[in-house]
Amino acid sequence: ILENKKIHQDLLISFLNEDLEKIYKELIKSDSTIKMKEIEQLLITKDRDFNFNPLLWFKIATKNIEILKKLDDTIAQKIILVSEKLIKDEKEEIFSNTVIFNAILLFSLLMSIILVFQVNKRSKRLVRIINNISEGDITENIETFSNDEIGILEKAIQKMILYLKDIIFISNKISFGELKT
Repeated sequence: ILENKKIHQDLLISFLNEDLEKIYKELIKSDSTIKMKEIEQLLITKDRDFNFNPLLWFKIATKNIEILKKLDDTIAQKIILVSEKLIKDEKEEIFSNTVIFNAILLFSLLMSIILVFQVNKRSKRLVRIINNISEGDITENIETFSNDEIGILEKAIQKMILYLKDIIFISNKISFGELKT
C-alpha cells in the first residue's frame, strides 16, 4: 500500500506545475496530514492496537479530502486556462494562415490576369499585322524582345515580312528589266 501511495504521489507531482506542487507539498506537511499518517501507521502495525478516536480520524480525513478537492479544483482551473489559451493560439494561427493564403491567392490571381492581358495584347498585335500582310501591306516591322512562344512567332512573321519584301524587290527588278531570270 505504501509503495503504491509513493508511486501515486510521485506521478501526481510530475504533472503539477510549480505553484500546484507547492500547494501539494504544504498539504502533505500539514498537521492533519501528519495525523492521518500516524493513524495510517497505527492501522498498518502488526499488533493492531486501535488506540485512537474514530471521530477525530474522520474529521482529519474529511479535512484532507476537502484540501484535496481544493487542489483538484485548482488543477482543473489551470487545465481549463491552459486549454483556453491553446485554443486561442490555434485560432490566431488559423486566422494568420488564412490571411497569408488569401494574400498569396490574390497575388497569384493578379499575376495571372496581368499575364493574360500581356499575351492577349501581343496576340492581337500579331493578328493585326498578319491581316495587313494578307491585304498586301508589308511595311510594318516587328520588334521582338522575348524568347517565349509569342516572341518566336513574332520573329517568324518578321522573317516572312523580310522574305516577302525581297520577293517584291526582285519581282520589281525583273519587271523593270533590271534583272534577268
